[in-house]
Amino acid sequence: MAGVSAELDGILSLEELEGFAEMLFRPPSGVIVKSYTEDDQRRIAQMKIEFQKRAKK
Repeated sequence: MAGVSAELDGILSLEELEGFAEMLFRPPSGVIVKSYTEDDQRRIAQMKIEFQKRAKK
């Protein structure tokens, strides 16, 4: 499924990533989200690390 992966490709900042992850992993009641895989979770974690590294430079 390319849905989550394709959306991750368009994320350009830590703030965007955190908002996306929050909605994906802890959506508000009644909100239907796309299904995601362990690979998606790992990619989100790796992207967060990379954004944080860039912010420190």
